[in-house]
Amino acid sequence: MTVNGVPKLTLLIGGSVKYAVFTSVAGNVMTFIYTVGADLVDTDGIQLYSTIAMNGALITGDVSGDLLETSFLVPDTSGILIDSTVLGTAPTVGSVSTDNGTYVLGETLVFVVQYSTAVQIASVTGTPRLTLDIGGITKYASYYKGSLGTRLEFRYAIESGLLDEDGIGITPTIDLNGGAIESISGVSANLGFSAPDFTGVLVVSDSFVITSVTPPIDGTYEFGDTLLFSLEFSENVNVSGTEPVLWLLINNIMVSALFTRNNHHTTLEFEYAIDQDLQATGISMQDSVYYGTIVSDSGTEFNRNFIAPDLSGIILDSVRPVI
Repeated sequence: MTVNGVPKLTLLIGGSVKYAVFTSVAGNVMTFIYTVGADLVDTDGIQLYSTIAMNGALITGDVSGDLLETSFLVPDTSGILIDSTVLGTAPTVGSVSTDNGTYVLGETLVFVVQYSTAVQIASVTGTPRLTLDIGGITKYASYYKGSLGTRLEFRYAIESGLLDEDGIGITPTIDLNGGAIESISGVSANLGFSAPDFTGVLVVSDSFVITSVTPPIDGTYEFGDTLLFSLEFSENVNVSGTEPVLWLLINNIMVSALFTRNNHHTTLEFEYAIDQDLQATGISMQDSVYYGTIVSDSGTEFNRNFIAPDLSGIILDSVRPVI
């Protein structure tokens, strides 16, 4: 065949149209070349248009002199990936995130690791993972999906026997665990990141626990007023024996909020009736229920510990009335 002019092949690389330019012909084989430009990323394979862009050129047969067909069957180019952001630069972790909430047995913690450029995961002898601290127990969120993109997903399914009511912790580096994380061009990715604030990510998979404490509303309380505390349990709760109490600390004076009601469902209520001279800006409480037998309907003892609420907004201005 004979080629007069400079025809082109049309490429689609990461949403950008580019052209491979005709360079030579040998027999019935035409060669087109595209030199990869900067700042291109295509992680699911480039696309090739099915017709030669003639650009004013002519392609004729050597014997017949007739114009030749310029359309063709498009080959599979899904394995041709491009990453020309900055050659040799290692991808870095921009953020690690998950949704706040209280997670229970069987639910899944999903972590998103956002990289600066596309990365690929290679599981050589293992799979990359994130190291978690859940109530002092080490657990791992393993890589789940996202290879060839910038957003990697790691998952951990909550197991039994875990309790973390002040937020889980995370080691601020990805554990390769026998795997690899690289740029599309093969540069090893950075694994470290700034530790995120996961104080809102709670785990309660111990079946018999206090899940929350509702304190009195912030405000000023006087002599004769009552401070009401409600404890919510994970299952129906029953109380017997010595009545349980909550201990409060008011200006270095320890007083008790007395058990007042069990609705035989999931809530216990405690009250402290202010009956002495007390002046305080903010009070505190012990993080456990004392005394009594507290069991579920099946007779299982509850974990009595809880995260004590912030009581800094409780102000006492109690003066015993003078008769």
